[in-house]
Amino acid sequence: MTKHLLLGAFAGLSLAAFSQISVSHIDPFIGTGGHGHTHPAATAPFGMVQIGPDTRREGWDGCSGYHFTDSTVWGFSHTHLSGTGVGDYGDFLFKPWGGPFADSPVAFDKSSERASAGNYSVRLANGTQAEFTAAERGGFHRYQYAEDQAPELWIDLNYRDRVLRASARLDGSVLHLKRVSQGWAKEQHAYLALLLPVGAVVDIVDSLHVRIQLPSRTAELAVGFSGTDDQGAQRNLRATLASSRNFEGCVARSTTLWQAELDRAQTYGGTESSKRIYATALYHAFSVPNLWSDADGRYRGMDGRIHTDLDHAHYTVFSLWDTYRTAHPLYALIQPERTQDFIATMLDHFDQSGRLPVWELAANETDCMIAYHSVSVLADAQAKGYEIDSERLLKAMVATAQTPVFGIPNYRTNGYLSIQDESESVSKTLEYSYDDATIAWTAARLGRGDIAEHFWRRSQGWVSLLDPETGLMRPRDNGDFMARFEPREVNSHYTEANAWQYSFAPVHDLARWQRMLAAQGRSLEGQLDALFTAPSATVGREQADITGLIGQYAHGNEPSHHIAWLYSATNKASQGQERIGEILKTMYSDQPDGYQGNEDCGQMSAWYVMSSWGIYPLVPGEARYALGAMHWDRVELRATGLHTDLKRVGSGGLFRGYELSSKPGQVLAQSFLDHDDLIQSKSLAMHHAESASKLSPYRNVAHGISGEISPAPRIRVARRFETETTAWIDGVEETLSESRRLERGDGLTQHRSVALSTKKPNDWTAQITSGNPNPQYNPGSASIVDGVLGDVDWRKGEWTGVQGEDLIVELGSSTKRVSKEIEVEIGLLKDIKSWIALPSAIEVVAHFANGQSSTGRIDLQSRALSEEPSTILRSLVVLKSRKKSELTSVTIRMSNPGGMPEWHPGKGGASFIFLDEITLRVL
Repeated sequence: MTKHLLLGAFAGLSLAAFSQISVSHIDPFIGTGGHGHTHPAATAPFGMVQIGPDTRREGWDGCSGYHFTDSTVWGFSHTHLSGTGVGDYGDFLFKPWGGPFADSPVAFDKSSERASAGNYSVRLANGTQAEFTAAERGGFHRYQYAEDQAPELWIDLNYRDRVLRASARLDGSVLHLKRVSQGWAKEQHAYLALLLPVGAVVDIVDSLHVRIQLPSRTAELAVGFSGTDDQGAQRNLRATLASSRNFEGCVARSTTLWQAELDRAQTYGGTESSKRIYATALYHAFSVPNLWSDADGRYRGMDGRIHTDLDHAHYTVFSLWDTYRTAHPLYALIQPERTQDFIATMLDHFDQSGRLPVWELAANETDCMIAYHSVSVLADAQAKGYEIDSERLLKAMVATAQTPVFGIPNYRTNGYLSIQDESESVSKTLEYSYDDATIAWTAARLGRGDIAEHFWRRSQGWVSLLDPETGLMRPRDNGDFMARFEPREVNSHYTEANAWQYSFAPVHDLARWQRMLAAQGRSLEGQLDALFTAPSATVGREQADITGLIGQYAHGNEPSHHIAWLYSATNKASQGQERIGEILKTMYSDQPDGYQGNEDCGQMSAWYVMSSWGIYPLVPGEARYALGAMHWDRVELRATGLHTDLKRVGSGGLFRGYELSSKPGQVLAQSFLDHDDLIQSKSLAMHHAESASKLSPYRNVAHGISGEISPAPRIRVARRFETETTAWIDGVEETLSESRRLERGDGLTQHRSVALSTKKPNDWTAQITSGNPNPQYNPGSASIVDGVLGDVDWRKGEWTGVQGEDLIVELGSSTKRVSKEIEVEIGLLKDIKSWIALPSAIEVVAHFANGQSSTGRIDLQSRALSEEPSTILRSLVVLKSRKKSELTSVTIRMSNPGGMPEWHPGKGGASFIFLDEITLRVL
């Protein structure tokens, strides 16, 4: 494919400009098919509610509650997540049909479905029409019942999530509903105030179900939603009625609100298809985060208490591992008022919980995904001129980065994470390093050199993972690089990715990264070329998120999103522009399966928006953008403090420089643009040509922070041995005959390496005679009796895991032992949220040379599938024989407890048994 074809993602964009985009170009069905996980429900910009259909309440492709391929509907609820990889919400399910209550879906006419900005409608198979529209904190329902249908409506408070508390109360014409549920969010509070038409008859069947007989076949209902309390829902209902009055008024107002959002970044040129993709991308990017505070400023905080903020609206649904990369920098540019509210929300989260948010949902910290990327969002805003209390900001950043969770203590002590320290050790090290750089930059801008220097040292964790053999980020294993290394393998050392996809992370230290690659005889552009031209197949664990592959680049998941733009930091900027054009063309469409991966709360869409402008936040936290080819004739950026026009000059497909309106006639041939130059310019001419031009590469903003940490030394030693073993420490050989802990590196000027070598404490051998260990959880049968104990973080790799089967292990020994009493201690793991259960029973049989046997049993049925925190259980079985005899072997049978229980998100799915150390004591 030629570069001109690759850059044809927006065919016709260099022609005369067509009409600007409008709300008519928004198609909420884009992303609802495939694995996009979006929903078509009616919602206002960044609105509190998403009122619409629930067609799927289970499964990965049902995370939003809807999938385009479905043709039955459970009902219509008021909350939906957009593009996430975990499901929740579905509050207050309305079922507009009569008869006895049934927990089952009904068919609808697929051809009748309509969705637009702020409006959704569908006709059920029985002929009843259901339509919804949304305001900021509420909305309207409208039902038109078929002639042969009774105008009845069921409300189900027991849908999808586990209900902890619920109630319904009628007060005049307003029905008050309360639901406190547990799903992904551990305790989500939801309140609804429903204004009923005159003449409606309400039957509160029980605390979970309400039946309403409507006075006519055409009915309109208004709702107000709140996460605070019933009073908040009532006030939000009144605010909705005041702003919209009725259904049609709400539709008109929502249309106006959405057009105003599109006008923040108007584009000219393009095909009708590219306009639909772009308009819907802005729609998705501006659908989340969601309003959380009520019309009176009250909101439920992270501490479970009710707070009031009259200066800033508060928001929820912060998918920060996804959105810090592009969505939040987009907001910082063209959503300044909301960005200021996001800042206030995050800092209040810290005040209420002691940590900045990681993945916050409905005032619950889910701790989903990794690192603490709220610091990146705050640093990016501070760098771009947002007013933030400096003392409060640094306190929150530093305290969050010091929290003793997810390997942070070892990361702080050693400078990076190894396999033994933490699962997903490579990804966590890289993400922590980047976040710490943004803290360092913030501290430097605020004149706190001590904090800046400390966190800049911490930001260099990546240097100990840069593999001299491949130039990729390789796990450190017990003091050395992991011996078996396949860069395409998806495993527990990376987060939803492999080595290829995470090896381009040190964007905060481009100069040193490129120097280290050069010292290996490599270059950044060479590594990028190798990534994009590698075979696309991955190996190892099946990972649904790894989609949209070009070579090993995976646009369907966020760790890859900056990589094509990294060419702007090399001498091959034009090659990056070609790749970006290819991604824009092949990874997005205006069809329901128009996204190559989860939309992830605006991130996938924000990438499209900014990349199509040719302006991208390569390093969030720096007030600088990478530049590339512009794919529109003109872009108008409009926000408070921003009135800039981007103009495409030239007919070629390759960017060759830009011209500021303040410096007419001077074309700057560079691949970067500072934020101040962008916002202070009335216009920015983006010059293009047919052939590539030499551009000054993107470089990091200088912050005046110095000091480099040397990579950790390499210690090579066996993790376990039987008699003696040899260790090489910095190339020096040493013989070990006892268990040892080896350390090198001071942790200040050089990262510290730690290696453990354990002498096997017994001569037992283990053999798995029944049950097939999952390849991802199979350290070998010898590990069962090696004296090395598995951690509660099972992803580190010490546990043997078998799914859906009984597990039988036989122990033997070459040593003759005569005894009449034996103790067998069995190490088991319980992490029920991860499908890891306890066996329903353990049976231990000791076999003796005289033909006798002794059997012991532990019944764990009541605990096997119960809900409890992750824990390690060491079960002891004592076996006694009538008289002393020679022990020949011991058989341990662990019975699989069956499928996941009803309350579990994966109900019915096969459970795992996880086994590690078995200890035998012959008495």
